[in-house]
Amino acid sequence: MKRTIMLLLALACLLSACGGSSSPSKLKAGGCSPAGKGTTDLKTKPVPAYLKDPEPSETTVHDIVCGSGEAAKEGSKVEVKYVGVLFADGKEFDSSWSRGATETLPFTVGGGVIEGFSKAALGMKVGGRREVVIPSKDGYGAQGTGPIPGGATLDFLIDLVRIVPPPSSVPCTPSGSGSTDLSKKPVIAVPTGPAPTETTFTDLVCGTGTQADDGSQVEVKYVGVLYTNGKEFDSSWKRGPTETLPFTIGSGVIAGFTKGVTGMKVGGRRMIVIPPKDGYGSSASGGIPGNSTLVFVVDLVKA
Repeated sequence: MKRTIMLLLALACLLSACGGSSSPSKLKAGGCSPAGKGTTDLKTKPVPAYLKDPEPSETTVHDIVCGSGEAAKEGSKVEVKYVGVLFADGKEFDSSWSRGATETLPFTVGGGVIEGFSKAALGMKVGGRREVVIPSKDGYGAQGTGPIPGGATLDFLIDLVRIVPPPSSVPCTPSGSGSTDLSKKPVIAVPTGPAPTETTFTDLVCGTGTQADDGSQVEVKYVGVLYTNGKEFDSSWKRGPTETLPFTIGSGVIAGFTKGVTGMKVGGRRMIVIPPKDGYGSSASGGIPGNSTLVFVVDLVKA
C-alpha cells in the first residue's frame, strides 16, 4: 500500500511556477509573491486554505513561503514534503508527513508525474512552500486513480526541501585485462589473491555514451562467475548475443551490481567483483552458494 501511494504521489507532486495573489490565479513564469494564506512554519504540516474557493479551470498556485535557494528547472531532481487533499471535500488522500516529519518524496521535474505538478514545480526555490490546485485535466482525468475519483480537482501543499546536484562525470581508465570486442561474449579472468571485502570494479572498455547514474533505466549484457572457481552461474549471452537485462539503477538488483554499473557510460565494459555483503549474503541463490564472492563482466548497452 505504501509503495502504491508513493507511486501515486510521484504522479502528483511536481508543482512550481510562481503565482502571487491570494485568490486563484493562472500560472505565470518568474517571481514569487508570498501572498498565499497558510502556515509559514516549514516544521509544521500545512493545512489547505483555498477549499472554499471556486474550482479553477487551470492549475493555480499560491506561494506561502518564497524559498531562497536554487530554483527547480525542467529535469531537476528534487525532494519535497507534501500534503494532498481532494478539493471537493478536503479529504486527505496522501501525505509525506504521515510517514514522518523528515520524510521526503524524490522525483524529476517534468517526468513521471501528472501535468499539473510539472507545470507548478518549475521556478520554485528550495525552502519554499506552495499550495497548488490542479483540475482533473492536469491530474488524473475522468478515470481517477486509487482514492482519487474521476474528475477530481486536487489541492497540494508542497515544501521544496532539496535539489539533488547532477552527478559528476566518472573518470574511466581501461586498466583491466580481458576481451574488448563487445560483439563477443567476454571470457572472465578471475582475479587472483584474497577476495575483496568491498565491491570493486575495473574498466576493460571506456564507453563514450550516456552515463548511468542513480535512477537511470539501463540495459546491460553480462556474464557472472564465482570468484572461488570461475564457474559461470548466469549470462545474458547464453540467451542470445543481442539479449539484454533491463533494470533501474538503485532498485531491483543486488547492491554490488548497482555500485558497479553506476558511472559506466554506454559502450563500456567493466569487471565487477562483489563480496557477499553486497550480493546474496549467507543465503544460496540458484547456482550461487551462500557467502559467495561474485565476478561480473558487464557491457552497458543503453541508459
